[in-house]
Amino acid sequence: MIGKKLFTKQPREKGRICNQVFICECRYPRREYYFAITMERSFQGPVLIGTPLGGVNIEDVAVENHDVIIKKPIDIVEGIKKEQAVRKMGCPPNLVEEEARNMIKIYNLCLKYDTTKTEINLMVEDTSGIVHGAGLAMATMDIIKFHGGTSANFLGVGGGATVHQVPEAFKLITSDKKVLAILVSIFGGII
Repeated sequence: MIGKKLFTKQPREKGRICNQVFICECRYPRREYYFAITMERSFQGPVLIGTPLGGVNIEDVAVENHDVIIKKPIDIVEGIKKEQAVRKMGCPPNLVEEEARNMIKIYNLCLKYDTTKTEINLMVEDTSGIVHGAGLAMATMDIIKFHGGTSANFLGVGGGATVHQVPEAFKLITSDKKVLAILVSIFGGII
């Protein structure tokens, strides 16, 4: 992906060169959010955008439920404030502090690398309460497609799988004679 053009709904036909890929640990989601910091002319600076509705199809959410999209300008001198970071996101009270700290870190990352847009899509609260971004599996499938392959599907084992369920899943997958290969990404600590 690095050095290649990335085509999404935002840059449309022109695409954008992908300079960096950040890999996040994925876990079993309990609740989905969307969070982004972007530069916007109408506010003459950085803007915090978020919604408690998740973000896989953020463009559709913006059209169908635009009233739940949070859009707040960030004072470039003062930076993002904790109250501003978590306002109306619907985060459980016990996670507000952690979520605010993470959003402030993301804002500082934006400043450090002078980004025009940084988004966590989708940002999830997992079953243990740690909030993470998802996307590693999608990026992996994109890489496979870029190099001429195709993925029949993606299976996220998640944090709820047992030691006995994983071998059963492999038996099920390999019982299909059309399966030519299985790519397994293992992240320690999930199960």
